[in-house]
Amino acid sequence: MLQEEFSGFFNSTSPEIQSDSNLVSSSSDFACCSRYQECSDARSCLIPDIDYSQSCAYRKKLESGTIYYGKNASNFSSDAYSAYLKRSQSLDRASLSLLYQILSHFFYYEYCVPFVLAYRNDCMKHLAKLEFVDIRSAREYVLQNYKNEALESAVLQSSDNISARWEAEKAAAKSLAKESGKSFAMRPILNSWLKTQASDLLDSISDQYCVVRIPLDNRQYAIELYNSCCRGHENNYKLDLPLKNDSSLFFAGKNN
Repeated sequence: MLQEEFSGFFNSTSPEIQSDSNLVSSSSDFACCSRYQECSDARSCLIPDIDYSQSCAYRKKLESGTIYYGKNASNFSSDAYSAYLKRSQSLDRASLSLLYQILSHFFYYEYCVPFVLAYRNDCMKHLAKLEFVDIRSAREYVLQNYKNEALESAVLQSSDNISARWEAEKAAAKSLAKESGKSFAMRPILNSWLKTQASDLLDSISDQYCVVRIPLDNRQYAIELYNSCCRGHENNYKLDLPLKNDSSLFFAGKNN
């Protein structure tokens, strides 16, 4: 459902990393090594004397003059990057720090992930306004990933009116399940009720978060900014993630 909700928003494949069906021509070939960025900048393989580099498919592309990454890529615009860099230099310190955290997250800590759940704040909105990031509502994420007890607790603690309406809805659903001989499954009923009967409450729960992605059109320029300003300093730019410390979410604190 979350995938459908964002329809294309989750497709993180950008022009410089699109798969090439002709890139790997044999079982011994591999796409590229960790030096792909440096090799792209140099326009040639930097380790040609190492045996395994003979099987690097990207090396063969470089030798033919085809470059997928960095400032030498065929689709890289120096003017567009200059404008991107100028926008980044106009940011206040807090917004620039957040941008560096986001770049480090996407290009170091979780390379190739399509999106990340982050906290919504004024700096994030500012980055979105300047098109450094796309941000979307976290409503569907909350419906899928908030723990049952946390989500129902938010409903029960919201107001007497909303609490009473939910209790009535739950009681009716339990009665219907009993009459039909089926087990009572609260979560799908709660999710549906929130979306149709308590949309404002769902917004208030989910508005603390946002789903963040690097816009595809800016991805190659974002990578260049990361390489110039963040690479090697990622420990200084760790993004504050809800999944690290928000116990209301499933998997919080696990493998994060």
